Amino acid sequence: MIKLIIILGSTASGKSGLAVKLAKKFNGEIVSADSRQVYKYLDIGSAKITKKEMAGIPHYLLDLLPPEKTLNAKQFQKLAIQTIKKIHQKNKLAFLVGGTGFYIDAVAKNLIFPKTKTDQKLRQELSLKTKTELIKILTKLDPARAKVIDKENKKRLIRSIEIAEQLGQVPKLKSGRQIFDCLYLGIKTDSENLKQRIKTRFYHWLKQGFLKEVEALIKRKIPETRFKELGLHYWYAYAYLKGMVSKKEFEQKSLASLYQYAKRQRTWFKRNPKIHWLSSQKQAEILIKNFLN
Repeated sequence: MIKLIIILGSTASGKSGLAVKLAKKFNGEIVSADSRQVYKYLDIGSAKITKKEMAGIPHYLLDLLPPEKTLNAKQFQKLAIQTIKKIHQKNKLAFLVGGTGFYIDAVAKNLIFPKTKTDQKLRQELSLKTKTELIKILTKLDPARAKVIDKENKKRLIRSIEIAEQLGQVPKLKSGRQIFDCLYLGIKTDSENLKQRIKTRFYHWLKQGFLKEVEALIKRKIPETRFKELGLHYWYAYAYLKGMVSKKEFEQKSLASLYQYAKRQRTWFKRNPKIHWLSSQKQAEILIKNFLN
């Protein structure tokens, strides 16, 4: 079975930096598991690793599509599995690194996704509804799914309604045949420290030109609803640039949404008892050595 190192954690926890150091030490290459970094032109607001920060370590599954297009977990799973197998064929160690728990599970557990047709008309209609309206629709169709779904994730709400419309309910995802032998390494962060890191990074983004990045996306004529799917801080930046909210509101609401996002990530990862929560790089190195031996 192919060995796979998974490095996960909340936004701003320092995953990318640690992954590069470990990949250098263990002859590895990195596969990104981030639902925003798969899109081009979302560099600053997705905290995409720069060429300089990569330090010569190959990184995969970044900048795959323009932001007008969408990539779902099933498509990501297929690409990630192919990429990890190619890295293994080169006698290199693959590192799957990111904060999108669903993407990580799709690959590590080889999740079997329900077979349904894409209903563009339904998706179009649902995209105009609020999250509260979508939750109501899903509750009628599948109350069990509505209870556990991430209620902030509009894309996932729409997808669940689409599946429930076709299959009567959203089936519980099952794991397929294990492809990878996984070592899960999580970056431990206390919430106050993480909040401060998110805040510092957000204001660094503003200095780097986050608003210019959003202006460029507006020029691409990306639909208003799409900004919400790309992350609420993108949406609030859009709203600020369009004169819908003040600068202060944009900053406060963006930060609040990033804190909430980190909280949801932590909740997702808490479900997995296989994660080794790291307190140092040294600990990660020892765990990897033992795992490889």
